[in-house]
Amino acid sequence: MMRFAKVLIIGFFVLIASASLSFCQETAIDSLVDKYNKDTDIQRAAVVREYLGKKIAVAGVVDNVSDENTFDVVNDIGERYYKVVTQVANTPQGNPYRAVLIYKNIDSVKSLNKGQDISFKGNIIKVVDERLYISVWLSAEELTAHEKELFK
Repeated sequence: MMRFAKVLIIGFFVLIASASLSFCQETAIDSLVDKYNKDTDIQRAAVVREYLGKKIAVAGVVDNVSDENTFDVVNDIGERYYKVVTQVANTPQGNPYRAVLIYKNIDSVKSLNKGQDISFKGNIIKVVDERLYISVWLSAEELTAHEKELFK
């Protein structure tokens, strides 16, 4: 009886640990793009709500690095960011996408060059259908509620 109780308790902790690890699992950009691409506009809105703020890992080739000035016309507040855009790539299913990486600090992007390979983990801030490809926007740092509004 005592052995059964130990096995039951250990099994319970393994179940809790595996559930928490799956909750923290990163999203794959390929699966996000493939799902988004096949959905209708109404379904896409649900996909964006589901993935918004989740961490995602991206690997790609730098296409451009530029200043990104955003402006909130309602609150009359602007912010400056640095935008890194990767070259368009394809998922294994053949759906084209690119990543748009947002940094707050210029020191993070100074050393990046066109054609350079980049690996990045960030939080999804928006997904946009550009008609020729899907753009997945990611933030390097945690954004405040105000900053999130600037990227809607």
